[in-house]
Amino acid sequence: MSLAAPVTQRDVARACGVHPSTICLALGNSPSIPQPTRERVQEMARKLGYRPNAAARNLALLRGEKADPVDLPLAWINQEAQRGFWKTHPVARRYFEGAQRRARERGYYLEEFWAREPGMRLVRLAQIIRARGVQGVVFPCFGSFDRELFQPLWNDFSTMAFNDHRAGDWVDVVCPDHYHNIDLALRRLRHRGFRRIGLLLSEGYDAATDGLVSCRYLRYQGELSPADRMALGLLPDDAMDRAARIESWCREYRPEVVVCGDAGLREFVHAAAPDVAAAQLQASAEEAAAGVDEQAGDVAAMAVDCLAEKIRRFERGLGGNTRRYLLKGAWHDGTSLERRLEAVA
Repeated sequence: MSLAAPVTQRDVARACGVHPSTICLALGNSPSIPQPTRERVQEMARKLGYRPNAAARNLALLRGEKADPVDLPLAWINQEAQRGFWKTHPVARRYFEGAQRRARERGYYLEEFWAREPGMRLVRLAQIIRARGVQGVVFPCFGSFDRELFQPLWNDFSTMAFNDHRAGDWVDVVCPDHYHNIDLALRRLRHRGFRRIGLLLSEGYDAATDGLVSCRYLRYQGELSPADRMALGLLPDDAMDRAARIESWCREYRPEVVVCGDAGLREFVHAAAPDVAAAQLQASAEEAAAGVDEQAGDVAAMAVDCLAEKIRRFERGLGGNTRRYLLKGAWHDGTSLERRLEAVA
């Protein structure tokens, strides 16, 4: 049985009754083509089963120039207060490197655009990205979350977000499976002999995880006798007295071990209550801390996979019935927990 030849842009052009150059521009969502024509061409491409080929487009770009092969850009929208935030934040770096690795495997590369650049308006930013020939936009979330970022000006692009459930109100998003991850941490710590297990989170982390971590923890506390229960430690993001708050909380509830939302809180626990063991979410095999490795690189890679498929299907814009993809983490036995187990014993 012979395989059917792939549908080409010329096939789409014949079906639409337009010149092949119009097809190329319309599939690239060029504003030089009237929107009704773009929509008609994209609908016909979907009907015929046309799929863009990143490698073929790279070859076409290179026919007129002698240069090393290039990939196609995907926009990485940095909404943090710092340019190149991923370079200085270890968790963000793991996400970026995972996304970049998968992008290269798919025939793309990540190009960072700073949404908070002084004097930069979002409308202008979208115009710049469109002029670069970008068809896919990814919104990474690492703490800062600007609802104003999600505007109709992104309707010309395929879009994905990751690491923050709040983005799911506007765009498809990939997140760690936070409910599973805190459940895993609780089970592992119980297995290791800990009985009084506390949880410390920042308010921003709790919001980004859609309350799934705190929800599972409170359910766990409800299963204990009233004498063994302890309140969730929820700290304001801008609290200047974190160490004092954590010390007071540990003194009141006497936890044997505290699960922290991030490495920063874990360090506060070690400083405020040296005799209390600590584990963390967002741990990794490269760190000494015990906890759950949220598989940051795999989460970001899945976001790029989903974005590449949306580009192939000509799915663009925000809103609608958005999808959420969850990826389970894995427990990591860090040496710091072992040392504290010995100290407690």
